[in-house]
Amino acid sequence: MFVGVFGGWVVGGPWGGVIACFCLLVGFGFIVASRVRDALGESEQNTELSLAKSLIVRKESKPKITWHAVHYAGISWDSVSSCYRRTPSIEMPRWGILLELANKVESGKQPVTAGTVKGQITFGFEARGSELLASPAAWIDEPLGMAQLAPGDTRWLILAVGFHYTQDWRVPLNRRTEFQKPSSFEHYDIPGLLGNKGTAKVELISVETSQVVAMFSIGWTWDVGGPLRVVSFAQISN
Repeated sequence: MFVGVFGGWVVGGPWGGVIACFCLLVGFGFIVASRVRDALGESEQNTELSLAKSLIVRKESKPKITWHAVHYAGISWDSVSSCYRRTPSIEMPRWGILLELANKVESGKQPVTAGTVKGQITFGFEARGSELLASPAAWIDEPLGMAQLAPGDTRWLILAVGFHYTQDWRVPLNRRTEFQKPSSFEHYDIPGLLGNKGTAKVELISVETSQVVAMFSIGWTWDVGGPLRVVSFAQISN
């Protein structure tokens, strides 16, 4: 740009002025275009960084559902609320195999609610290679067939209820979805449990999204003359 202006000054006259003005316009054009390219490049870079941060947030914005323990506990039926409570009953003794599940809060990470979840249990039989579905499974202290898992919450899903410690174990189902609706509780007698063993798959399904938010694998066995027992427990996904 400066070389062109100098050349116009050397030439002089009307043509010298034209040359100088032309070179000034071209020079300023290059400067503006360069700044626009820099601004667009910075904008694209910021957009990419924002997108990357958004992807990281979405990846971390997921509930951390874990299992803590498997409990054998005395439970009692609450006929008023139509649900099981974790309190033993002398008049009508029943045993429960309870899966303790929690929405864990991790240090340095944003806690995320799992919302409302339903439990689905699929029993697999080693001897005959078949499966039986039990859904929606029942929860302790929950009149509905679902439970809230906010950050830090712990809930107990009922794998089975024993009416007789060695002879009668059933899987409780709760199909009730609203408090305004009547109780819809059932003790599902799965044929072939006694004298058999296998693996049960436990899935927690979000009521809001219908997506599986956590999955667990349980090894079970029920020997004749003994109770239904959990022999292994593993988390498959979260």
